[in-house]
Amino acid sequence: MLEPSSTNYIPYSEDFSQSAWYKGNSTITSNTGISPEGIQNADNLYFNGTSNAVLKAVTMTTSGKVYTFSIWIKKISANYTNNVSARIEVFGSGAVGTLLLGDALNSAAVGEFVRYSVTTSASTGGRSDYQFRSDEEATFEVWGAQLEQGSYATSYIPTQGSAVTRVADVCNNGGNEQVINSTEGVLYAEISALADDGSTRRLSVSDGTNNNRVLIGYSSSNRFQFVVSDGGSVVVNQLITVSNITQFNKVAFKYKLNECAIWINGQEVGTDTTATMPSGLDL
Repeated sequence: MLEPSSTNYIPYSEDFSQSAWYKGNSTITSNTGISPEGIQNADNLYFNGTSNAVLKAVTMTTSGKVYTFSIWIKKISANYTNNVSARIEVFGSGAVGTLLLGDALNSAAVGEFVRYSVTTSASTGGRSDYQFRSDEEATFEVWGAQLEQGSYATSYIPTQGSAVTRVADVCNNGGNEQVINSTEGVLYAEISALADDGSTRRLSVSDGTNNNRVLIGYSSSNRFQFVVSDGGSVVVNQLITVSNITQFNKVAFKYKLNECAIWINGQEVGTDTTATMPSGLDL
């Protein structure tokens, strides 16, 4: 996974005891639990049951830009009476964003961290408040708060007193004609279908047309389809049934002149020894 450059503007992403985090009708106990990082640096957060108990960070932002706030939360004890009783909120002049969490936290497994996020445009006043709020008594562990410019949460960037920028990932000679061989290779995916509804869903490498391509797709109920087209002719077309396409399957389709093979979850399930190969896949 290659990621763009991003900056975490929360100055203390793990130490919620710092004054940069406002605690209203809530208390923080530092380093009580094992975080997703695998070390004991998650903080205990207790909401005392007073309406609008809050853990809040106030951060300067650029007016009109889109920001995403995210935080890892682990339920220790919580039983909300409605979805509105817990939420992540963004406040500022001209900008409000809310993620209701009551139902999600009720159903969350005790002792498991989940990353929650909310995306909104920045306040026109240049300042926004990012807060985790509870109207009922509850206890959590929190870790890994992040505020970044963009419409989605990227991988976690730790901070210890100031904003930190992660440089963009770079892949040299990846995904171009020097690396993708036009006449042989392996098309691999670890995928699950959103539904077993019989609809056609496909991924492929091709010359930009359907005439020359190597394809993995879903076909009829609980079936994968594997296709090689050469010059407009279908030279491989195999259907493989699995127990459940809505669960993740590791699927590999090896294509080579007179030597095609299909693997699902580490087992070879199909071959073809007479296939010709398409051209232009490196385009």
